[in-house]
Amino acid sequence: MRSFLPFAMSFLLTSKDFASLSQSTKIPFSEFRSKYNLAVEKYQNGDHEDALTLYSQIEHLKINASDVYYNKGLALMESARKKEAEEAFEEALHHNLEDYEASLQLARIKRQEKDQDAAVDSYLEALSINPNLEEAHYDLALMMVEMGRKEEAHSHFEKALSSHPALYEAWNDWGILHDSEHQTAKARECYEKSLEIRPDFFFAAYNLGLSYKQTRDYSRAIHYYEIARNSQPHHPETLLSLGNLYNHQRRFEETVNISAPLLSRFPDSLHGLYNLANARFGQGRYEEALSIYEKLLKDHPDIPEIYNNMGIVALEMGQWDKAESFCRKALELREGYPSALSNLGWALYKLGEINEAINVTLKARESRLEDPVVNYNLGLYSLAAGNCEEARLYYKAAMAASPADPHALEDLKAAMQEATDKSHYEAILAEFFEGEKSASR
Repeated sequence: MRSFLPFAMSFLLTSKDFASLSQSTKIPFSEFRSKYNLAVEKYQNGDHEDALTLYSQIEHLKINASDVYYNKGLALMESARKKEAEEAFEEALHHNLEDYEASLQLARIKRQEKDQDAAVDSYLEALSINPNLEEAHYDLALMMVEMGRKEEAHSHFEKALSSHPALYEAWNDWGILHDSEHQTAKARECYEKSLEIRPDFFFAAYNLGLSYKQTRDYSRAIHYYEIARNSQPHHPETLLSLGNLYNHQRRFEETVNISAPLLSRFPDSLHGLYNLANARFGQGRYEEALSIYEKLLKDHPDIPEIYNNMGIVALEMGQWDKAESFCRKALELREGYPSALSNLGWALYKLGEINEAINVTLKARESRLEDPVVNYNLGLYSLAAGNCEEARLYYKAAMAASPADPHALEDLKAAMQEATDKSHYEAILAEFFEGEKSASR
């Protein structure tokens, strides 16, 4: 979940009933400072309505008017009275054109109102007075991203972080911008900088996990997802990603463990159940895996991956007819699905339908020319059909990608034991699996 983090502004509504202060507007000059200080104190203590009453009593004196109107605007924002707050900030600027903080607050109001041009103008006005105002640069960077002006966004991120290098949220958001431009190395540098400043920052850790997952660096991806999980233990996408990654590393017990809290909250989670089913399959608990896949099909009958995986489970259980049925269903839902074609080919081979096994596996190979499993299987099927020269070509292609695959060797030995003419199997064993020939007899 990649999410830009806007510079937060709090709009807290008070639920307390405060006793009203005197509504008199006749304030002696000598009382201005004490009233002003009391108003600031009330605001800081969260007594926003009392602060507003005090500011209203002293604003007409026009003493330090810019500060009075600015602080009144802050109190109005805390009371969710944005329109009045906007008027107060404008009044502050009327009395002090160099009140960059008032310009900054006006910019934020305009941004919330989706008036992008006015917001940009106010931010730039604030920066013309204070060029090192990191809040303005950061907000502008996010706005430039929203407006598709990425070059300007980079410039404002750089300026914000030059003024305030500890802005970990800005480092994270700059990383997201780099990621959107496929600058993976720069993105990771930004996320890592964010995490260095704040080691428990969820978004930076999550984004690093996602980045490494996309490049199939599963160990590093897990490392960062675990940091994200420590920060937000129940974040669904983190738990789903970890379950998927643990399955990739054949750490099936960890997938099962991490699926429990997720499925307790979201018992019908498609990806949560899918991870769990794959883990149960990996553990050799085939009936449980099939049961979970069947549960998924009740709500998601049109997902070919589920039928394909059920076909794989059936193959492991030696249920060739069921495997064929599941794989054909997957292919009905997705024509030309390479994995389903390959699995169907194996089911047909085990059913003795050698020529059809070759035909469907050749279709799988159209998009997987260098896939060692597909080529090893085609080599085996070609041997079964007596086509030794074709078998050599397929084994040669398979060996280039995955030399002497032990599963291929086991399949070849099993096929040889069942064959009436073992000579061509022996030739392939000698050519591609040196030293294993004697072990096959």
